[in-house]
Amino acid sequence: MYFVDPPISQFTHPLLDAKQVTVHIKHDEQIHPVVSGNKLYKLKRNIAFAQEHNLSTVISFGGAYSNHLHALAFMGRERNLKTVGILRGELIYPLNPTLQDCVDWGMKLIPVSRTDYRLKVQSAAIEALIASYENTWIIPEGGNNDLGRLGAAEMLTTVEQSQYDFCVVPCGTGTTCTGLIRQAQSHLHVIGVAALKGASWLRDDIALGLKSIGSDNKNWSLELDAHFSGFGKVKPELVTFIQEMEREYKLELDPVYNGKAFWALMKRIESGLIPKGSRVLYIHTGGLQGVRGGLMS
Repeated sequence: MYFVDPPISQFTHPLLDAKQVTVHIKHDEQIHPVVSGNKLYKLKRNIAFAQEHNLSTVISFGGAYSNHLHALAFMGRERNLKTVGILRGELIYPLNPTLQDCVDWGMKLIPVSRTDYRLKVQSAAIEALIASYENTWIIPEGGNNDLGRLGAAEMLTTVEQSQYDFCVVPCGTGTTCTGLIRQAQSHLHVIGVAALKGASWLRDDIALGLKSIGSDNKNWSLELDAHFSGFGKVKPELVTFIQEMEREYKLELDPVYNGKAFWALMKRIESGLIPKGSRVLYIHTGGLQGVRGGLMS
């Protein structure tokens, strides 16, 4: 579809030398200039399913800066599918760059109240909205269904897992993390870094997702304290860290997901939670278009 074999490069930093820890970064953000990182993996099977079953309209959910809707709009245009984005909250004009791209690529954006959005397909208003379209395939927020999880599992298929002890990845809905846990060999401990505040519910969601795709892997954990006050929020410490990573180490990170996850990884190494001698694979999940949201200014 758009796949290339993304490079895996070693990240060098004085902290890693001091702690005798090696970190490699799998650059899935380089897969495609628009549909980068985990978005492509989570959507590809959903798009294929819609096409195989002659479903002409794909409907999904997201916020005003949604990487997921952004990727879906582009893929829908490429595959001649109608796309509808059910948007959390108001549609504010002029549109931000993310939503303007979605519209330019043919996505119909429909704002709903935050109350209805929380209920998703259990909301009468959203149920009626969906019913107004024919031949539809509904993709949950963030691609969080079995097709999305199994697609995310493919992010480890080309990795020589014996070279690593830990796999670290940002975590939003838990879809990507669930797929990686399923694909991980028994020795590889997967750590999902939650981008949302108060995300302890992710433990149950991931466990249910693993059961749904036939995995009983227990070698995983969540980091719940790297959210910087909540989803889409930052603090000066995080902004400084992201800017330093780009300036000094040529590593681009977004402030919503990868900036927080990579910060959490470095803090774990510094504190010894990632022990001396460990070999870490960090999966860069893309989403760099989110930098346009203004959080870094």
